[in-house]
Amino acid sequence: MRRYITGIMDVLKRAREELIASLLSNVSLKERVLTANKLQHVMEDMELLTLATNVHDSHPLSHDFYSILLAVAIMSGNDYDARYLWKRLPQELKLNNEIRALHAIFMALQMRRVSDTYLIIEQTKWRTELKPIIACLRGVLRDRMVQSLSKAYLSIGTQSAAQMLGFPSINADFQTCKKRLSDSKNMPLNICAVCDLLGWKSNAQSLFLYPQPIVSEVECPLQDAQLETFANSILHLEEKVTLPAFS
Repeated sequence: MRRYITGIMDVLKRAREELIASLLSNVSLKERVLTANKLQHVMEDMELLTLATNVHDSHPLSHDFYSILLAVAIMSGNDYDARYLWKRLPQELKLNNEIRALHAIFMALQMRRVSDTYLIIEQTKWRTELKPIIACLRGVLRDRMVQSLSKAYLSIGTQSAAQMLGFPSINADFQTCKKRLSDSKNMPLNICAVCDLLGWKSNAQSLFLYPQPIVSEVECPLQDAQLETFANSILHLEEKVTLPAFS
């Protein structure tokens, strides 16, 4: 029995490592969220198996495990799971700096204070093993905000956009910022670079950005033959329906 349980745990650990590697690769926002969701389920299975096989140990898992699980739950957008995870954590784990910071990020998101999340990420001292996960979390939050801005704004101030996307304040005029960016390929990514990558238009005089709508591609468009088959099926069902007679 012990060998069987060990085998299951080994499979779950390998799955976790593969999913983490996939999560940290250069994939789309949708793929990252789906991968984070899978990773969350795998780690929850690991947690259940560990708790079931360590009934005499009330806290068999450390903050290293739960900090990744909480970060992944936030990344997945599973608010209920993230909230419940925090509530069931023992008090000593809640005092861990990384877990406290992740909970603060979650609460900031709940209160729509997205700019605070970037500040928390920057000010927290993350351990080396967790830094790539946190960088991925920041990227997911930023990409979600890009989508929100593209849907909600026809124009937005450069300073406001920079805060919402977690970039440094714009102290110089926009054209100077863009010139510095083009002069140095090693310069950190900023709001100017994001605008160029997204194709957002800008006004150097008013310091306004004009987000462009993100076109959603239809993954499985219906072909004419499929539409005809669907229409025939509906017609067939309508012919089979017998309406009750009204007296």
